[in-house]
Amino acid sequence: MLPFKVQTLDTKLVGRWYERRSVVKKIISLPFMVTVLVALTAGGIVSLLADENPFKVYSILFSGSFGSIEAIGYTLFYATPFIFTGLAVAIPYRVGLFNIGAEGQLYFAAIALAAMAFYFPSAGIFSFFLAIAAAILGGALFAALPGIFKAYRGSHEVITTIMLNFVAMSLSNYLILYAWKDPGSQRPETIIFSESTWIPLLHLGDSPLNYSFILALISAVSCWFFLEKTDLGFQLRAVGQNPSASKVAGFSVKKCIVLSMMIGGAMASGVAMNEILGNAHRLRDGFSQGYGFIGIAVAFLGRGNPIGIIFSAIFFGALYRGAGELEIETHRMTRDFATVMQAIFIAAVGCEGLVALLLNKLKKKKGDPK
Repeated sequence: MLPFKVQTLDTKLVGRWYERRSVVKKIISLPFMVTVLVALTAGGIVSLLADENPFKVYSILFSGSFGSIEAIGYTLFYATPFIFTGLAVAIPYRVGLFNIGAEGQLYFAAIALAAMAFYFPSAGIFSFFLAIAAAILGGALFAALPGIFKAYRGSHEVITTIMLNFVAMSLSNYLILYAWKDPGSQRPETIIFSESTWIPLLHLGDSPLNYSFILALISAVSCWFFLEKTDLGFQLRAVGQNPSASKVAGFSVKKCIVLSMMIGGAMASGVAMNEILGNAHRLRDGFSQGYGFIGIAVAFLGRGNPIGIIFSAIFFGALYRGAGELEIETHRMTRDFATVMQAIFIAAVGCEGLVALLLNKLKKKKGDPK
């Protein structure tokens, strides 16, 4: 008999704690933090080469992105499409697919959305739900095409998605310039859609931030839960890790390929909702500023984790918002600095494996008694 009471551990509680810890470690690790520090240093060197104080440059970037309620609103508004396109790239990537077609998928979703808003303007609140459903379905079905080509014909998804990007953008241009063009406007754009289809603003200052941002957050959390906590999500991850073993285990590799692409396309449709229903309220030529391609960088900086993509997208949104202030507050820096920083961070994250190897060797050398 012990003179004290032994407190037993709740194994389920311990398991959940280790699960949460492993998720955080997947997003943030020492090699990752080192690469971020290296990227920030490289950005500072670029500032010096432009004859600007790097501390001043970073200070302007931060204050321009988070210095006021309105600045925060704009930062989150810019982050919204990056969350959607980051997820559009990350979900298929977990199955071993490289979806470069998010740009085309968001354009096709915009076409489907605009068609519902254009041809059914008097359906009241149903116009809103028709437009949202059409966007999601349009993005998913358009993304299903390269998935089907990959699963059943072996066509490489990089080639097919790149080709389909041009198809969707060209179709969008034709409809805007001819079939749906607003006759009273000099710009290539459609008429303003019915107010019943608009997504309400969040009223963060005078920013165009709308409820699409909330939808983006819900989408990211839902994708994480789907991938990490459901049987079908496990099948997708298993196929990405080892297609042959997954097939032996009874998983349908073809179904997982097509499904992952459809989910990615559905995520890309959120950009159309944010830009068209939440901001411009009409379809404009070139409404996407390359969001589908930037989503690739967002996904990799977020390490392919839907939760990490939220923070990665906010970082890119802050770059976009803060870079505009650089043109006003500095003599030699322009908003192109945001593009330079994106390239630097992409290169740095790409070198994360090398940094991990060097840190591991350094750790072993330090532990060597000799």
